Parts: sequence; C-alpha cells; structure tokens
Amino acid sequence: MADEVWAPGTDDTNKPQYVSLTLTTRVLVALQLGMVGMQGLVLGSSMLMAVAEPGLAAEAMPATVLGTVAFAVLMIGALGVIGLMLSGFPVWVYWHWRAAENLRVLGVRLTHAPSGHAGWWFVPFANLIVPFRAMVELYRASTGTDSVAFGASANAPPLFNAWWACWIFGNILGNLSYRMADAPDLALMIDLVGTPLSVIATVLYLKFVREISAGQQAIAAAWTAAPRTTS
Repeated sequence: MADEVWAPGTDDTNKPQYVSLTLTTRVLVALQLGMVGMQGLVLGSSMLMAVAEPGLAAEAMPATVLGTVAFAVLMIGALGVIGLMLSGFPVWVYWHWRAAENLRVLGVRLTHAPSGHAGWWFVPFANLIVPFRAMVELYRASTGTDSVAFGASANAPPLFNAWWACWIFGNILGNLSYRMADAPDLALMIDLVGTPLSVIATVLYLKFVREISAGQQAIAAAWTAAPRTTS
C-alpha cells in the first residue's frame, strides 16, 4: 500500500520508518561470536576432563587438580552460554523482525510478514524449513540478488544450503548430547561433531546478517538520494 511506503526526508512520524540495522547487527555479531567462544570453551574443558578424569561418573566430582580446573572452566563456559543466549535472544528476534519491516516500508512485498520472520523459528516442525525460506527472502530482497543468480528454479545458493544443514544437524546433535548427561564420554563424542557444525552455522549466519544489513543501508541511501513520491 502506498501509505505504508517510507518517504525519506518527510517529517510524518505516523508513517512507518526505515531503521538502520548497523548497530543491532554489530551487537548481534558480538553476541554470536561470544557464544562461539563459550561453546569452544565448553568443548575444550570437556575434552580436558575426559583426559584428567577418565571414566568419571556424571554425578561425581573430579578428584585431580587438572580435573577440578577443567570442571571449573566447564561451568564458566556453560554459564557463559546461558547468559549470552538470554541476553542475545531479544536482539536476535528484533533483528529478524526489523530486517523484514525495513523491506516492507521500502515497498518490497514479502511472502512472510515481519512477525513471521521472527516467529516461525519457534513453531515446531515449521521451523525446519520456513525460517530458511524467510532468510533467503531477506537476503535476495536486501542484496538485490534476482532469481536468475539462484538458477532457473530460484533455489537458495550453496552457502545457504550448507548453513541450514549445519544449523539443523548441529542443533539435533546438541540436544542429543544434552540428553546423554549420564554418559559423558558418549556426549563428548557427539559434541566433537555437533559443536563444529554449530560454529560453521554461526559463521555463515553472521555472514548473511552483515550482507543483509549492508544491502539495506545501500537501498536506504539510494532512496534518500532520490526520494520516491507516493500518491
């Protein structure tokens, strides 16, 4: 609708406004990289525990100095993961909603509403595919990538497929490892596969996030240079 399109240079505060994602993107990147660091700390300390205290029961406390240090580092890493997840959650939700809302007020018709771009991630079963499609939609619209570049069938580019595969399998293995608390050695073996997949998924995700943010800045700058009139 014409009255929903952003008009740069106007003072009409009743109109939806474009809001730069630059700061939010920087905060999101910092939080996600912090999560990667904490995950690495947890995995490394778990490996050290396995060396220092082989066969240690899940409910038992380590008996050696090295095992005690590894256990302390493990707890710090685990608390760090929880803290970053809680603090990063609202930033993450806002980024996805804002990225879609920016496109909407710039006059881009999206398949998924801004609320859906943030909300579909939390709908069981649907979150196995819909968020992926929504992210591809954000990327295409924000970077100006047309369907020809994605092939005749307009499929997602290879890096998106790799990102989503790592995201799905990393989460599955992470949940499986969590349920294996009574078998720490087996849980560690699962983490040795799942954690690297999660790290790869995070790195690729942040690449897309930064490119989407930069693309929207370029679109907004072009609109500002040549304001669009609406009727």
